[in-house]
Amino acid sequence: MRRTGKKGPLFGINLDNNSTRIPIVIQDTVEHLMKNDNIDAEGIFRISGSSIQIQELKRKYDNGKTPNLDKVSSPHIVSGLLKLFLRELPEPLLSFELYDVFVAVHSINDAQQRLDRIKKVLHEMLPIGRQALLKYLMNFLYNVSQRVEANKMSAANLAIVFGPNILRHEKDSMEIMITETPAVTGITFTFIEQYHFIFDSMEIPEPPKEKTKKELKKEEKLLKKQEKNEKRKKNEETNEIPQKTAPSLPKKPPQLPSRPPEINLKILSLINDIEKRNRPLPPDPIF
Repeated sequence: MRRTGKKGPLFGINLDNNSTRIPIVIQDTVEHLMKNDNIDAEGIFRISGSSIQIQELKRKYDNGKTPNLDKVSSPHIVSGLLKLFLRELPEPLLSFELYDVFVAVHSINDAQQRLDRIKKVLHEMLPIGRQALLKYLMNFLYNVSQRVEANKMSAANLAIVFGPNILRHEKDSMEIMITETPAVTGITFTFIEQYHFIFDSMEIPEPPKEKTKKELKKEEKLLKKQEKNEKRKKNEETNEIPQKTAPSLPKKPPQLPSRPPEINLKILSLINDIEKRNRPLPPDPIF
């Protein structure tokens, strides 16, 4: 799995509680260490690799590149990169919220009850995204512990290395670290030693298929086309000139109903009579 869509730094960011996709740095380092008997390297995870080379690999991942770990000179550098990723999580893998719960569970005297309660807490209280990563990581560490004759890293030794990286108190004070380190390493040891009992029944849904570069490019092209169409439509609405309405014509005066012809003749006769009466009389004749 290569990183095709996500941009930005990969180190020092919170895990997605809802995503079952394994972070690319964890997957790359685990896959590399499982190849070519790299986990047989004596003191794997206990012996530190070159901090300069580890930081260089981190820088490449944070800049969006995927370095070829097969070209790295030592498996201790790759194992150091994995530990660095876990150590720089703002909130540890097992979460701050469950820290006190795990410490309390570790204090249960009966071994079987303690084991049952650890399993119950993980299955019912840890978010699914963190369950997926914890199961993946513990499966890997279980395999590392099975090669103890070669690498000298038993489940107890691995728990000492990884415990503080996956389970720590939010205050992270020296007093808490000293008094509760046995509980932290004890819980981590149980995860590794009792891997099958704890995790075999943990059902993790498959993450959604990651899109290829071709699919992402197609989506980006479609999105740009939609944005362009929306912009053009907006411009057309802005530049649209409202049509002028034609002035309304004055209303015609109402027509009077036409009179019958005989009425018109009577009116004309009356007008003639009036004119005759108002006409001045002729002057008297002169004799």
